[in-house]
Amino acid sequence: MHFLQPKVLWLLLIVMPLFTLVAYMTFYRYWRTLQAYSEQELALVISRPLAVRRYWLSSCLFLLSMVLLVVATARPVVSDVRAEVVRGTADVIALVDVSRSMAAEDYKGKLDGIYAPGTRLHMARYLIANNLLPAVQGNQLGLVSYAGEAAPQSFLTDDMPSLKWVVKNWLTINSAPGDGSAMAKSFELAFQLFALDSLPSRRKIIVLFSDGGNDETAESIDNIVQAVKKLDIELVVVGLGRNTPVRIPVSQLSRYDKYVQELRTHGKQWYEVKDEIVTTKLDSQLLRHLANRVGGTYREIVYAEDFNFSNLIASLEATYKLGVKEIFFYPLIGAVICSVLAMFLVRQRKRK
Repeated sequence: MHFLQPKVLWLLLIVMPLFTLVAYMTFYRYWRTLQAYSEQELALVISRPLAVRRYWLSSCLFLLSMVLLVVATARPVVSDVRAEVVRGTADVIALVDVSRSMAAEDYKGKLDGIYAPGTRLHMARYLIANNLLPAVQGNQLGLVSYAGEAAPQSFLTDDMPSLKWVVKNWLTINSAPGDGSAMAKSFELAFQLFALDSLPSRRKIIVLFSDGGNDETAESIDNIVQAVKKLDIELVVVGLGRNTPVRIPVSQLSRYDKYVQELRTHGKQWYEVKDEIVTTKLDSQLLRHLANRVGGTYREIVYAEDFNFSNLIASLEATYKLGVKEIFFYPLIGAVICSVLAMFLVRQRKRK
């Protein structure tokens, strides 16, 4: 047996002597009060104080319950020979454009459930939640959203259920600050996440979900290409949207966007600038060129079935290690039982 949070056990050095001191002082002051304000023999008849033996037994049970509570907090675990946990050898970071153009409804009628509005971002979220996450099971995945700036939605982790929740609830239009599409900044943030949490020996993959919108200079893109090659990162580019211009519905834009709030106040149905409706289309040429320059893969999405991460890259290797089983609930139950017994011991039956 070992502990996942062993540092918590240092609390025992404080809890045990402190509780012992408090119990002794309580008992000592109780008897000193009896001696100071009453005759001891009369007080013993009228007040029926708790027997010394029961008092100390109750105190020991309370102390034991506190010790068990600390042990439970330290999260004890034992090896579980029945469980083998997959430990992958790859780290994947998904870069997702969350600028206003990603609110265009190119996929309306092609997705169900919470993705039914069918915006470009809805398709990206659907592909991540239903294809990318299952494909990298056992490996690590991080999420970066970008608009005018890049923002980390999740650092590298193998907690896929939590990542799925993040994708469904936090990956929204303008979930990154600023206006525009700073594609190069999202790559720079991905490099930082790799440097923080990825070992040099692990395989590194970036999956870019974009409609091709980019406000960066050609020089910035050149720097990104050189960095991807230098760090030996595999790149998968996913193109979202149509090749023909479409309008952006105001209803799909962020309600926290002050400019969009002004458009709604004036009853505007489509996103516009200077009284002119803005249209957007997929820039497949830029995305394809980016993928080709680093020897990556480009996939243009018309239907959700067009993206299959497992088929786009060589299979992700995985090793197996012995799993562990948490047993914190045993000391936790013991702490509850000891507390109940301790409280029961300090109660006395009334005389008839």
